[in-house]
Amino acid sequence: QVVAGDDASSTVLQNVWVRPWCTQVARIVAVGVAALAVVGLVANFTGHTSSLSKVNLTSMAHRVELDESDPSCFFISKGQGMACKLSPMDHSMDGAGTATVKHPFGPQRECERLCRDQKNCTGYEYRTVEMRCELWHAKIGYAMVTDHPYEFECKVKICGR
Repeated sequence: QVVAGDDASSTVLQNVWVRPWCTQVARIVAVGVAALAVVGLVANFTGHTSSLSKVNLTSMAHRVELDESDPSCFFISKGQGMACKLSPMDHSMDGAGTATVKHPFGPQRECERLCRDQKNCTGYEYRTVEMRCELWHAKIGYAMVTDHPYEFECKVKICGR
């Protein structure tokens, strides 16, 4: 039995912790993992990816899918349970008449696609339960917390680099 402080204890620890990393297989695995990491970094840096991870104002990461045909536009989510508003004083259901409401409408990705295709669309609000798509044509200046945290999402469209 080896006890801490014995001369043999360092040899045992060396055999347990150092030797597995000295094998040829371990070296090949380590080189392979490093190569994959480099390839991933290069692909991400050069833009060979169709999605970006953006951070919204609530500091929560959201995955935002980009359309390959228009890489200059993307959407930033204001968060789940958030409704789009002109300002904190806006209590209307459609941006005081500045938004176009499509109801019932397809899934949220179709609402986003429609907004992406319209040059004058500044973002959209989608309510899942009602399949309600609200296309905004004025600046979304505020996002308000709703009473239904999983039904609403407000996304702002950003174009140009």
